[in-house]
Amino acid sequence: MGWISDWFIKKESEFIEKHGSIPEYFEKKRKNSSTIASSNILEYSSQQFEPAYGSLVYTELGFGLAEHSGIYIGNKQIIDLDGAGRIKKRSLSEFTSNISTFNYEIYVPCYDGENTPIGYYQAGWNAEQKLAESRSYNLLFDNCHQFSAGCITGDFENNSNFLTFLKDDFQRAVRVDKIVWRKWNWKN
Repeated sequence: MGWISDWFIKKESEFIEKHGSIPEYFEKKRKNSSTIASSNILEYSSQQFEPAYGSLVYTELGFGLAEHSGIYIGNKQIIDLDGAGRIKKRSLSEFTSNISTFNYEIYVPCYDGENTPIGYYQAGWNAEQKLAESRSYNLLFDNCHQFSAGCITGDFENNSNFLTFLKDDFQRAVRVDKIVWRKWNWKN
């Protein structure tokens, strides 16, 4: 058991060195997270809206027949698993630049009726810890959804290989009864 506490202490020290104390970090994230007032509008431009740190995000591929997912980490960057099995930090443009992407909207989880993005700190943290690693990518059995689910649950060998399962994992982790997925038209 001693190695577990040693590992935890090491990770906490690395975090504090990189981000400052944990309360300082959360205060910075709170100040930087964008929220908007309630509205009936379902699409938001980049000036009005931004996902929270640790938000599960996705974009449509193949004219809406498939999706690509990742974890938002702030500063208009997403960590995802690409088709070559690489875990990378990407710009919004890179995240939505698949050849089969019809539109460039990114879907963001929000609280029902509040239009406030939902983030999950642990997902962001786990995604950042996996940067520069690689996996044996497989379209059905080891894909971007499984990676994103791993960031959320901590289990990277999970069975959440489809967006529906991934959304369920996120909803359980954040303990929200109803999540509304809003389009973020970040290009406008």
